[in-house]
Amino acid sequence: MTQRRTTASRKPRTRNSRAPTEDTGYPPTPPLTVLLDPSDDVAVMRMAMAAHHPSGGRIAVHPSPQPRITTLAVDVLTRLGEPPELLRIWARDRTLAWPRVAGQIQDMSVSQLVLLRADSVNRWSWNHLLDTRRSTGLHVVAICHQPALPVAMRTALQEIEHTCFPARSPTATLLLAPATAAAPIPARVEEAR
Repeated sequence: MTQRRTTASRKPRTRNSRAPTEDTGYPPTPPLTVLLDPSDDVAVMRMAMAAHHPSGGRIAVHPSPQPRITTLAVDVLTRLGEPPELLRIWARDRTLAWPRVAGQIQDMSVSQLVLLRADSVNRWSWNHLLDTRRSTGLHVVAICHQPALPVAMRTALQEIEHTCFPARSPTATLLLAPATAAAPIPARVEEAR
């Protein structure tokens, strides 16, 4: 399957997930937003990291380059302010780490996770992140630093509603704007336009 690049002149693409056959009991899940930054623009990186504001409902995560299942979970917990002595516990066991992420996201009322280097995340971590997204209603903004989605990311998002935008688009700027009481974090891409 060929992956087309989204450019500023094109309308954003959306992949719709299959309609659920029964009520899951989970909160409504916002679509996942992918920002394409193939030039690895340092301004996009700075804007994403500056958007980190846990008490405002948004965390920005720059994942560690380790390929373990728990690495992304530990990175998220670190950005949520988890103490180092507990991080060692979560790093050992994915059955503890990812439920802890979901619990902390709900306890801290985090509504958006900005994931830098989303193209470097392995498929197992993507699966756990998407499960966490589904169980918490978390809006994930994944920044891909390649011209097209890599295989692990494309496979993980195959059945997930997601929209791709250029990282230097007005929509991306709104999604990564600092969260304040006057300008709440948009829950859906439509609100950001």
